[in-house]
Amino acid sequence: MILRHNITLSILVILFLANNQSYADSWEYSEFTDSISDIVYGRVYPNGIKTSPYGALLVPNFDCGENGLRLTLSHDAIVGGSASVQIRVDKNEPYGPESWAQGINRKISFAPSFWAALLLDQILEGSSLIVRITDPYDGDRIETSLSLNGLGQTLDSLSCYPDNIYGNSSIETSDAPQKSIDLINRDQSRSLKPWEYKPMVDVEPKYPRRALRQEIEGYVTLVFSIDDQGRVIKDSIMVLDSDPHSRDLEKASINAAKNLSYDPKVIQSERGVIEGVQHTFKFELPQER
Repeated sequence: MILRHNITLSILVILFLANNQSYADSWEYSEFTDSISDIVYGRVYPNGIKTSPYGALLVPNFDCGENGLRLTLSHDAIVGGSASVQIRVDKNEPYGPESWAQGINRKISFAPSFWAALLLDQILEGSSLIVRITDPYDGDRIETSLSLNGLGQTLDSLSCYPDNIYGNSSIETSDAPQKSIDLINRDQSRSLKPWEYKPMVDVEPKYPRRALRQEIEGYVTLVFSIDDQGRVIKDSIMVLDSDPHSRDLEKASINAAKNLSYDPKVIQSERGVIEGVQHTFKFELPQER
């Protein structure tokens, strides 16, 4: 009877550990075709990852974005506007905490454009990866541990790797440290920080009817890139912060941001394409007369 009890207990412990293990030991490549543009998109992600030690899902993904190789995190919904992310490769100095922008559904976080310059060499040469994301609203954490075995070979399947890691095929991996300094400090030849750019003509978002009926006021801060003609790159628009967290206000802000325009002379005199530009839309109920 005691032996049967011990065997049963051992099986339960094994099942518990298996269901709560977040350690993935291989990476996979998959692709899908956009139903409208017929463009084929590829993605590299860990195979067999389950839940984190905190009971939630957190999955790193690599794909090709507007600015080259992109790192994103898929996860359970984040309540706060921008997630705080920490990453550690092996026993190297931890990266972060760094604020990452959120997708509109708050279930995906986008790494800053300079992530590759800071982390890619470590990731490719390392053996293990720990990723932790913290919700700034309530402090809840999600963490996952991954093996980096085979990641480098799997990344070869992506069209932007290794020739277009930084969105510019002329930049070699050896330039990464200097590029990280340029992107973080925005070298002194630049007259403006990305968040200091102002549109030539401000655009007022359309107040959502439901928000009006419910008398909801607030703000939405977006982050996006501007092309060399001063136009907002639509696919780059992401919600950085909002209060309250209203999907209606966020959607109205994103639609308005698509019509913002910036002085192309300023953009072209700087770098050609400006990343990390921020703009805040405020929603205030009309005053009764």
